[in-house]
Amino acid sequence: MSVQKPSQPREVIVFFYDGRWTEGTQNDYRFVGATFAGRGYLVVIPDYRKNPDVRFPTFVEDAARAAAWVHDHIAEWHGDPHRIHVVGHSAGAHIGALFAADAH
Repeated sequence: MSVQKPSQPREVIVFFYDGRWTEGTQNDYRFVGATFAGRGYLVVIPDYRKNPDVRFPTFVEDAARAAAWVHDHIAEWHGDPHRIHVVGHSAGAHIGALFAADAH
């Protein structure tokens, strides 16, 4: 089976999952990725380190690094680095908002 390359780069969703900064994995949210992918998006669900192993703002820094990686490499996966949307659920939405609001 071969995978056909899309004719246009796809819009990208970077989804940060919930877990109260203490639990959860990207695998818990495969259904979210599948739902967005079914609507034509290329989806990235990064993992991030959690409390108590790390403290705030480490998970926000992890999210920023993940988003930077997506921007720098998503074209290799036929994604559009100029059309990246950051979304999340609960604590994941908070993490995404915190890093997106930081000019660094």
